[in-house]
Amino acid sequence: MSGALESPVEAPPAGRHVRTAVAILTTAGLTGIAGALFLRALEAVTHWHRAEPRLLLLLPLLGLGVWWIYHRFAGTAARGTNLLIDEIQHPTTGVPFRLAPLIFVTTLLTHLGGGSAGREGTAVQMGGGIGGGISGRFNLTPDGTRLVLLSGMAAGFGAVFGTPWAGAVFAIESIQPNRPDWRRLPACIVAAWIGHLLCLAGGGLHAEYRVLLPEAAGPHLGPISLSWTIGSLTSGIAFGLIARAYVLAGKSVSRGFSAIPWPWMRPVVGAAFLMLLTWGLGTRAFLGLGATPMDPGDVSIASALGSAELPPWAWAAKLAFTVITLGSGFKGGEVTPLFFIGATAGNVLSPVVGLPSGLGAALGLAAVFAGASRTPAACTLMGLELFGLGVGPYLAIACHAAWLASGQNGIYEAQNRLRH
Repeated sequence: MSGALESPVEAPPAGRHVRTAVAILTTAGLTGIAGALFLRALEAVTHWHRAEPRLLLLLPLLGLGVWWIYHRFAGTAARGTNLLIDEIQHPTTGVPFRLAPLIFVTTLLTHLGGGSAGREGTAVQMGGGIGGGISGRFNLTPDGTRLVLLSGMAAGFGAVFGTPWAGAVFAIESIQPNRPDWRRLPACIVAAWIGHLLCLAGGGLHAEYRVLLPEAAGPHLGPISLSWTIGSLTSGIAFGLIARAYVLAGKSVSRGFSAIPWPWMRPVVGAAFLMLLTWGLGTRAFLGLGATPMDPGDVSIASALGSAELPPWAWAAKLAFTVITLGSGFKGGEVTPLFFIGATAGNVLSPVVGLPSGLGAALGLAAVFAGASRTPAACTLMGLELFGLGVGPYLAIACHAAWLASGQNGIYEAQNRLRH
């Protein structure tokens, strides 16, 4: 009799676990497909802007459109990645599905006009929005919802950047940087790989970054160059300070734009600043993603990883363009601009700290993001996936040095509230 009474009690937890697993797989699959669509659309929009410089003149109107879309439809979704972090930590109202289409459309509008934004925010928010919608449909427990939201973040990052291992760790590490809960990592790994593979199957293309390392001179610690190790540590500290400057500048610029009493005017004014800066500098190099040159000979992530000689102020210009774009209300991520800032700073800094220019740029690409997002482990893995195992020890040193030097606050406000 007691066995008959116990069996119904055991069944519901098993059913909940099955529903959660199905929700994770569904979220990862849909996020991978959405990632492929987004990458293809973003490539088309970027190509269009590159071919038609006059689209920059539409940036104020496009900014007004981005504001109207969020004002009319967003609600709580306007909080973006910070909403995801808060809901994973302390579920309350839930993450609405509309977060995914809203960020998808408005990121494309930002890039159509040449706004300096990236893809990480879009990828993570698409995955989180899809996960939020799926969780509601499956009527999951709070713990199940947390796991699905984390899996959506991991799938989005892994799909859009082609770095599934980093995507899984980023989802865990970004939520609670000081004390990551690694128990949820297996689900995030599965989700990130599903998202990545389905994104590739859907035609999503990723930038390929290559770093050719010359033979290191001087003393070695086993296979590791002592001089490059010191250079990685020194440059990592510098990258952390740059990350701190980015975070502080972003907060200051956002406060400045929030002082404009008419919210719809903020992206219009931001667009005007971007247009004036572009015309004043005489180059479109700092518009858009910056992964490849906007015009032949322009500064880009690709040129920073090569042997091209770059203006020493290129990283600061991209920083200014990005904080104005996002601080005034345009939408998109911050990772690719941070890649640009780090790669160009690393290229310029490399001869000072005794590193090959390509290695310095690679370290900067990963380490500035590590400091700004408070995710050194994820960024080390990301660098390994992008550049190969040969740069691994130097990546780990630079990313963790940047993390320590960047201060306690990062680009996600919800992280900062958790720390307090």
